[in-house]
Amino acid sequence: MSDKKATHPMVAMLAAGYVQKDKVNKFHNYRYASDETVSHKVRDTMRSAGVFVASCEITKFDSKEITTGKGETLQYCEVICSFHFSDGEHVYGPYQGCASAADKGDKAAMKAMTGARKYAIAQAFLISWGDDPEADESTDAAMEEGGSSAPVPPPLSTAAITAITAATAVAKANGMEGLHQTWSMFSQEVKAELSGRPEWESVKAIAEKA
Repeated sequence: MSDKKATHPMVAMLAAGYVQKDKVNKFHNYRYASDETVSHKVRDTMRSAGVFVASCEITKFDSKEITTGKGETLQYCEVICSFHFSDGEHVYGPYQGCASAADKGDKAAMKAMTGARKYAIAQAFLISWGDDPEADESTDAAMEEGGSSAPVPPPLSTAAITAITAATAVAKANGMEGLHQTWSMFSQEVKAELSGRPEWESVKAIAEKA
């Protein structure tokens, strides 16, 4: 592998891999990977691969007051942020993340922006924290209380299955570089669906061995 390929963002993407959940939401009783842990992981892999953040933009910010079923008034925010990365010669992206948050005080915006940034980073570097972020919190809580089997992930869509099939063939033939090029051609919907899935982790393993 030449020096140019060694600094390609795909190196950072494959190196990032899995991030262990290190925090607990005591109110809802589920574990999650903190923004600090995710950011630290990504900084290390970006530094080793010669990749840096070219731009970070908030593309959506909605804020309003909502009333809960118990009559409480909360501040509610929805945020979408967009990242571009560069190796000094090419720009890659955008990679988007979205999040929402509610808070009794003034922290809703901060929580939503932090979550959006974290999920944008996760999409960009294919970070997995061992489950589906869309999983129901009651399922997560049940698992934390000692469930013996992991929840079954939802079936992949037809588009995702087609993408996995194509990516597997490319990974076998062209390794990491080919897999990165194939990933860049997927739609944002397919990327979001495949990120962190065991099927995609298997394709990445094939690319690493090719």
